[in-house]
Amino acid sequence: MGSLVVRATLQRQLQASILYHSKCCTRARLNATLSLARPSNETTEAGPSMVEEPSTFEIPFGRSLLDQTKVEEHLSAIQATQEAPLDLKDLEYYRPKGPCDPNSVQYERQYKALLDGLLHSFSKKQLRRCCQLYGMDSKSTAASRTKKEYARAIVEKEWGWPSLHQVRQKQQAWVQETRSFPLDPRQSFIILGKDGSDLLSLSAKYDVHMTLSSNPLSLNASGRRGSLEKLTERINSITANVQENIFDLPSRTPLSSSLLQRISRLTGAFVENFGKPGTIRISALDERALAIARRLALRTSQEARGHQEGCLLAYIPPTPPNDTPAPISFPYAYSVYPFLASRPLPWSIITNGTFRVRRVYEWLAKGISRSTGLFLSDGSLMTLTGESVDIKSVLSNAFPVLSNGEPAPVTITASLGHLLVPSSTGGRANILPPLKGSWQFSKILDWWRNHSVQPAFVPSRPDAVFTASQGEQKVLHRLIYHSFDPTQQNSDTRCRKAIKFEVLLKEHKTTGERETHLPSTVPMAEPPEELVLSAGPEDVEGLQATDDPAETSVRREIVLDPECIIGEEKVVNVMIPDRPMDMQLTVTLPTVLASDKWPAPLQQYFTSLRDFLTLKDPSIVQPDSPLTLFFEGDNYLLRSSSSVRQTIEYLSEAESADDISILTEQILDLESDQQSTICKVVTHTMAVDATWNTFLTACDRMTANRKDLS
Repeated sequence: MGSLVVRATLQRQLQASILYHSKCCTRARLNATLSLARPSNETTEAGPSMVEEPSTFEIPFGRSLLDQTKVEEHLSAIQATQEAPLDLKDLEYYRPKGPCDPNSVQYERQYKALLDGLLHSFSKKQLRRCCQLYGMDSKSTAASRTKKEYARAIVEKEWGWPSLHQVRQKQQAWVQETRSFPLDPRQSFIILGKDGSDLLSLSAKYDVHMTLSSNPLSLNASGRRGSLEKLTERINSITANVQENIFDLPSRTPLSSSLLQRISRLTGAFVENFGKPGTIRISALDERALAIARRLALRTSQEARGHQEGCLLAYIPPTPPNDTPAPISFPYAYSVYPFLASRPLPWSIITNGTFRVRRVYEWLAKGISRSTGLFLSDGSLMTLTGESVDIKSVLSNAFPVLSNGEPAPVTITASLGHLLVPSSTGGRANILPPLKGSWQFSKILDWWRNHSVQPAFVPSRPDAVFTASQGEQKVLHRLIYHSFDPTQQNSDTRCRKAIKFEVLLKEHKTTGERETHLPSTVPMAEPPEELVLSAGPEDVEGLQATDDPAETSVRREIVLDPECIIGEEKVVNVMIPDRPMDMQLTVTLPTVLASDKWPAPLQQYFTSLRDFLTLKDPSIVQPDSPLTLFFEGDNYLLRSSSSVRQTIEYLSEAESADDISILTEQILDLESDQQSTICKVVTHTMAVDATWNTFLTACDRMTANRKDLS
């Protein structure tokens, strides 16, 4: 509007100038005409007059009085320009040849100069027409927009100049700032992640430096303002979406801080004691992490109760011979040594310090460094009170005899491993034993009894099995449930009930009508579906293309052979400080349940597992094993859910081929994703003395040193 007023004023001034110029020209012509009409001899009083030459108005050659002046031509050109149609070439004339750097300090000045040039050179109607010629959207060409908005649309959308708002916002985003985010322990753990990787990924994603302060608990971040704005939105989203699950443990006893920390790191959910003793609160971002953390917390409470179950026996070797060349004051001395595991310990074992009772070797004493026979009347088994007992009597008295006077058919399993004493320093790492110095074994037993030491048995594979030949192999899926009663106190003589549910995975060929176990090349580090579907090299060769129609018709299927066993069991831990390994003896009175007698949750689980493993429906996800069972008036809690590769070897010394077997199992815990290897010696009878002695001999060889075997 202002430019139109200026243009109108200029036109009026030019018209006034032309009118004035025309009047001057007319007056000059009139004077020239009058001068021609005067006489030439007219005199004055002073004397003869001087005759002046007439002053004539000379018209330029070739130009008429009717021709336009330059001013008039300029005004006519302006008028013609307004009436002529607009072309984009007229607008592109104002476009700069090269783009300007938005990060330069001159950008704002150049942007404003370009915008002012368009505003002073074109009207609103012309700028809108240019926007239409460029093909902009209806919003940019709306009649309600101002002249400045049309010019901005041309400069920013068509000529590619960033807006001043974007440039200023970007410049502010590059300003370095520091922000602090107050957090509680749950939020800080979830932001950190189970191993700190989540915090590292946040720092890399938003390009900020992040530190965690403990007092007060807060997250400090330093970086560009724009990055901090995005980080703030992400942290607010995380803290707002935290889910909780609060429940009570069956044992009604709180878990230690070390175990809570292990569960949190395994699952990525924050687990803590909450409120009254035995109450657990779990916080996580997704429901899956909540469910896994809850299962592990319940398993941990059950395992803590399991460590207190079962009696403890200690093996004492015989007195050394009298002809020892280097006499010693005491035949044997024992001490509590720090234990260094050759393989990772189970996640439920406190790893800040574990110890094992071992004999202090007298290297100068002959006949002492070499251990004698175990259980074969060469030494004695003692209880914590120092009473000598017979191992066979302890195991056979666990269950009543049958009505015909014969002992009940039981299964005795000897698991090889180590009895470990946890550290008493809490969460701090420590190699100082709880009992310092070397002592006679009776003093060790007194200390054990007076301090109510609760050892943890950690299964392991002995050195004697490393060179064993490969025997029959199986792939199993195993669930183990133990009964629990929070109101009943633990007792060393108390038998617990257990349910073992195993699914043997077999391979079936339809043409040959022959079933074979899955090959041993199945990777143990994969979940159950990989254990079933992976094939070994020999299977790959068999599945290659062939022209023989008889071979191409062979189809392999997965066959599931389930078995559910329920029974009572008694656990006896045997401490053998003179040997590199200890032993855990488990005597079980098993009963095989028919499929229609299984607990209902196990029946439903097997159906889902069968559909999942046989790939009947690709959309079926891997089912979760039942966490609790109620069967015949007893409550059962899941103790372990695992995939097992089992190798079975039978002792040739046994009277029957299957009387005594050695099982080596590679176990993958499906909930904690931890692997372990265990070795067990199994027999199904104690009534036959020869079989029982062979069983004890096998245990003796498995726990012995390598040099004792040579």
